[in-house]
Amino acid sequence: MRFRHMVAASALGALALAACGTGGSYSSPSSSSKPATSVASVPMATVVPATVMTGNTPLGGVLVDSNGRTLYGFTKDVNGMSTCDGACASAWPPLTINGSTLPAGLDATIFSVITRADGSHQLKAGKWPLYRFSGDAAAGDVNGQGSGGSWFAVNPTGALHKT
Repeated sequence: MRFRHMVAASALGALALAACGTGGSYSSPSSSSKPATSVASVPMATVVPATVMTGNTPLGGVLVDSNGRTLYGFTKDVNGMSTCDGACASAWPPLTINGSTLPAGLDATIFSVITRADGSHQLKAGKWPLYRFSGDAAAGDVNGQGSGGSWFAVNPTGALHKT
């Protein structure tokens, strides 16, 4: 019974995130997307624990969450700190974790944790706090890539994948 509640809550959350957008047009990813491969587990502040993985997308290998959704960096984040709050964070939900300690299994030369303005803790790869995009509905989607000239997928080394 508890599992059904978690699945239902996850589905509702995904629908709510998909409803938020930036008003831009989106294209579907190619059908050549491959399943993600695990990099490390990351406890999440969401209902279902998530994992950071390397996923194969139309852009190539990028960091993805446990659902295969692409993780992005925002070039307007200054000095490795998040500047995306409010409506921005609704369209670009931050990848938050429980606590300020880097979760076990993550490479500390790539990953770190920052404290957001609201006191929550966000996972960072390289110098980029990590976000999902509400316009990415399925694993392998990269609809946020290049959005506003400021949002780019993050590759497994923590660098932005600029195209």
